Amino acid sequence: MKKTLCSFLVAGLVLIGFGLKEEATPKPVSGSKEWPTAISISTPPVRTGAYGVNVALCSLITKYLGIPCTVEGTPGDRAGITILAKKESEFANASTLPAWEAYRGIGEFAKLGRVPLRHVAGTHAVCFYITTLAKSGIKSIEDIRGKRFMYLNPGAVLLYMSAEAVLEAYGLKGHVKVLKTSGLRESISALIEGRTDVMGYPSGIGSAAFIELASTKPTHFIPLDEAGIKRIRKKSPFFSGQVLPAGTYKGQNRDVLCLGALTSTVTRDDIPESLVYAVVKMLWEHIDEFHALHPAAKEWSMGDLLELRIAPWHPGAIRYYKEQGLWTPELDKVQKQLLSE
Repeated sequence: MKKTLCSFLVAGLVLIGFGLKEEATPKPVSGSKEWPTAISISTPPVRTGAYGVNVALCSLITKYLGIPCTVEGTPGDRAGITILAKKESEFANASTLPAWEAYRGIGEFAKLGRVPLRHVAGTHAVCFYITTLAKSGIKSIEDIRGKRFMYLNPGAVLLYMSAEAVLEAYGLKGHVKVLKTSGLRESISALIEGRTDVMGYPSGIGSAAFIELASTKPTHFIPLDEAGIKRIRKKSPFFSGQVLPAGTYKGQNRDVLCLGALTSTVTRDDIPESLVYAVVKMLWEHIDEFHALHPAAKEWSMGDLLELRIAPWHPGAIRYYKEQGLWTPELDKVQKQLLSE
């Protein structure tokens, strides 16, 4: 299992950023012999909303289950799911499109092959931020025609597919200068330094990286419209419209409609049922504490998770949802259908 010094240090720093207070740590539960001695969650890049919310989850796993937990920031969902598939992490953060392709071994995952993903818990919306500096004069999506647009990153499936879907829906494919990026940090630096006119990147609501950007430079988040979202969804139903509420970032005085996708925590089918059950039970029993750790955590709900129809649920998760009276005969049918694919 891959564990890096960097991940320990970054996770610690982010937790400090959450303002966690020192307090008496509850006695950890007794772990099964089949449980790993440590847990890793592979996620999108450091400072994205997905990274932050999984750092929050990790902190609760360590606190209440007594298992050291770290978060491994990766270039994107594809990389995170690949790490999970190679058994270098126990859990991963996955949005709907990469999870759909990974479970079926298609698209970006055709070479890797089918990944035995299983849903675990939590779901929050990811917004595809199309961002420019206020001084650029770019106001609408049509204004990016002929401009430099940084989004190309082969390891970030959701980033690439989101950008391509937007460009196609608005008749802009072939009419922007596409620039490569190594990740979120590179894109923001390029925007600030004038090496790109516009950047695109998916992240959760209240992303630390975009909070810092908007606080440092007057920033404009380019809105889409309902008609554009409808065109995108007709071809790619994994996407949705997501509203970025006014006031989320400095200088953002209006709601911004962006291309959205749901994201959730997934695992493999070989991860012990007792461990997944313990993680899910712990999470929902301490959900108020979890919600207080990160803005995106407030969106997690059991109901939303059970609406996903992307990959099967893990038996450990099903066990808990049955105990809560949330697992229905209809979900049993969906589970069987997904397992038969």
